[in-house]
Amino acid sequence: MRYIFFIFISLISFELFSQSNLALNEWKSYLPYQNVRKVVETDDRVLFATEWSILVHNPSDNSFDFLSKVDGLSDIGIAQITYDRFNDQLIIAYQNSNLDVVTEQDIINKSDIRDNGSLTGDRSINHLHVANENFLYLSTAFGILEQNLKNLEFGPTIFTNSIVYQMASNESILYAATEDGLYYVDTETSVNIGDFSTWSMYSEESGLPLVYESQFVAFANETLYCIVDGILKRLVQDQFVDVFQIPDGYVARYLKESGGLLSLGIFDEEFSSEALFFDESHQLIKEFTNCNNRITDVHIARDGRIWLADEWDGIRYAENLNSEGCQRIFLDTPNSHTVSEIALDGNDIYIATGGVSDSYTSLNSRDGFYVYRDNEWTIYNENSYSPIVENNLLNFYRVLKHPSENKIVLGTYYGGIMIVDLETNEFEVFNKDNSALQGTVGNENRTRIGGMVYDDEGNLWVSNFGAPEPLVVFLNGGGSLSFDVAGSNNLAQIDIDPSGLIWAVVAGNPGSLLIYDFGGTPQDPSDDDDRPVNLGVIINSVEVDNDGDVWVGTVEGPFIFECGPSAVENSCEPTQRKVLQDSIPAILLQTENIRSIETDGANRKWFGTRNGVFVQSPDGEEQIAFFDEDNSPLFDNSVNTLRFNPETGEMFLGTDKGIQSIRTETTGGNARHSQNIYAFPNPVRPDYNGPIAIKGLANDAEVKITDINGKLIYETTALGGQAVWDGRDYNGRRAASGVYLVFSSSTETFDMPDSYVTKILMVN
Repeated sequence: MRYIFFIFISLISFELFSQSNLALNEWKSYLPYQNVRKVVETDDRVLFATEWSILVHNPSDNSFDFLSKVDGLSDIGIAQITYDRFNDQLIIAYQNSNLDVVTEQDIINKSDIRDNGSLTGDRSINHLHVANENFLYLSTAFGILEQNLKNLEFGPTIFTNSIVYQMASNESILYAATEDGLYYVDTETSVNIGDFSTWSMYSEESGLPLVYESQFVAFANETLYCIVDGILKRLVQDQFVDVFQIPDGYVARYLKESGGLLSLGIFDEEFSSEALFFDESHQLIKEFTNCNNRITDVHIARDGRIWLADEWDGIRYAENLNSEGCQRIFLDTPNSHTVSEIALDGNDIYIATGGVSDSYTSLNSRDGFYVYRDNEWTIYNENSYSPIVENNLLNFYRVLKHPSENKIVLGTYYGGIMIVDLETNEFEVFNKDNSALQGTVGNENRTRIGGMVYDDEGNLWVSNFGAPEPLVVFLNGGGSLSFDVAGSNNLAQIDIDPSGLIWAVVAGNPGSLLIYDFGGTPQDPSDDDDRPVNLGVIINSVEVDNDGDVWVGTVEGPFIFECGPSAVENSCEPTQRKVLQDSIPAILLQTENIRSIETDGANRKWFGTRNGVFVQSPDGEEQIAFFDEDNSPLFDNSVNTLRFNPETGEMFLGTDKGIQSIRTETTGGNARHSQNIYAFPNPVRPDYNGPIAIKGLANDAEVKITDINGKLIYETTALGGQAVWDGRDYNGRRAASGVYLVFSSSTETFDMPDSYVTKILMVN
């Protein structure tokens, strides 16, 4: 499905990040906007390209909108953008060489470069240059591509046998900065510009070295500029003369014309940068040095405001060239795209950003953790929350919401557990020095948390990865205990089933699974029992479903335990589902690496893999849906964590390229109907043809829909606590205008106490 919209008007307000009702099967993104790479100006907007998406600024009201793959872009990972003011369209180049052209009416995808099988090696797009109303030139790792800006068809590919970094033009002359030097060609007199041998190179006769690399070229005030050997040069009557010597230790980041001035960005290895501006007399007239961290781009807007794009806390501006310093804009978004685990509590979202490699070595992330409450993001990291630094914590790997208190529990893969009070910001830290947690065997200074879960009594169970006694419980009344377990000590993700059995992933190759029975008395280990189960494959995840069955994610698909309390006994053996693939029996997802598993409100299984997300029926035997980068707004096929919100029906997905959610057709259901049952959209207006959801039902309730006269036109079973109607009758026709009654019962008869009636208004 494609989303058609007008990029140059405000489409989505900051309410994009509020927990408003999404339409069924609608996606939402939760992306950072701190790392800005490029900035361009349209007729009435300033656009900032981040690695993941585009930020749209409206100077008239100082508002910001967001544009990502969820909103209709074809990809994620933006490398370059430029605005074609001749034809009023935005061109976006992605890191994988995919290309989007955004017009007032549509987003047109041009995947020719990405999908061209005859092109081998690096296909990176380094620069986009709009030469005139007819042609765009793409500087790439293999040469130059010409694209017609009217019909968007590609012209000749100019193979250069060297990397092309940037292009510029002046009337009919094209210039190309390459790793082999600066080239030019007259497009009016050349017989075939597609033959690179017809291009000329500036050399010693023009005042340049015999051998040199030119990474930047630009036109400003009818003067050609380039950078060679760390020197900004300009062309004067066929000779290049020096303009500015880039200081030792600095390298150029960009060279461009903006607002009638030449702009040069430089940075050093110490993460300092400068934005320099030169006038038409080639004199340095302004440099911004005290508001940049890692300058990536600059633009002088028509109103004189100077916009500075930066890799760190990305958007800064100065009112004009005479301003001292600059101002920063802080957006209410997550601080990075990284995510290792998600916890939910109603409309609140909690994000852990650390992680481990496939071999469970620490990634040493310093991104901290994020909290979304009351429609606002709060970032907790070394810069914003001093207890993190004071307690030498990093790599926040796991996160849980406290079951009864307004606190979150963070498990680090470095220094133990941090508990943060969300109201007061007060904290507690538990590690090897003040609790039953222990250091890692062979690296005793590191207290590594592999997983956490609360039991029904409010006790916190923790897998203390690599510790001598790797299973730990923090008792609800205070104190903590550690337990020796059979098998390996490398306990990772952990879950608990309705009978109170602890299930823990044991990392390794091959991996195993630990089942631990604490007998309902964590303080008394004498009645404990444990059982290691070797599946013979690497295990990544474990999930207890709505029926109490345990699904184990491995590199060879899921294994299922359906033994209830007897799972700790050796007689309980896991099974793998057999399904039909092309009429041939096969093991369910046997070729997939199951990274994460989550159960939605209808007990359907969501499997996050390295190839996307598989949604299966409650028993796993029927595929309900499949999402990947190509057929959906999914950011990345590697889905590392999943979390379902039973209240909103959203499934949250944590990928290698950011967080997003999709509104499922299910919600969490209770044994009885809610007091707040409603249908949406309601009324159903003539221009709406999507699904209609009835929310707040009893779990798996029987639902019948009739017209006002009692004629049955549709019946179904709720998916968890939500039923879905397509607005059509049994004959497939759209229901006529009028009021329709929804009868729902959690029992087999509709005259029993737990039944409910609501109404839907159809307007045609």
